[in-house]
Amino acid sequence: MGAYSATASKSGVNTAATTMFNIWSTSGTGYITTIIISTPVAPSTIPDLYLTRSTARGTTTTSATANAFDPNDAAGAIVLDSAWSAAPTVNAVTSALIRLPLALANGATFYYTADVLNAPWIRTTAGLAIVNANATGATLGTFVCNAIWRE
Repeated sequence: MGAYSATASKSGVNTAATTMFNIWSTSGTGYITTIIISTPVAPSTIPDLYLTRSTARGTTTTSATANAFDPNDAAGAIVLDSAWSAAPTVNAVTSALIRLPLALANGATFYYTADVLNAPWIRTTAGLAIVNANATGATLGTFVCNAIWRE
């Protein structure tokens, strides 16, 4: 089982309950072990981030592909999407796996980690979305997502 990562950056969106990132498998199964989301540029409203299941990928326009930690591993099947012409379908905040509002400051960080046995599974019919429950305000800010997984 190889270890992979991907990183994506985007500006906030001034609409509440906006999917910021979606981790999806194009084929196969993966296990998310780490997600780190930071705000190098803080928005004007506190981000209220939550992790929840996505049940449809949407129509992706921006996607980061897997980077293998071992250069001898095969290409990864999981991608980190950050923009869509049709948004992914995600579960409501009431079914969030984890929810964590961030401090309103440059460098505020959301950090999730798990071992492989307890990691959320990613399959072609079940992804993992990072959603901001709040609108980002007049200053949209910048959000950076780093994901690490095994597949």
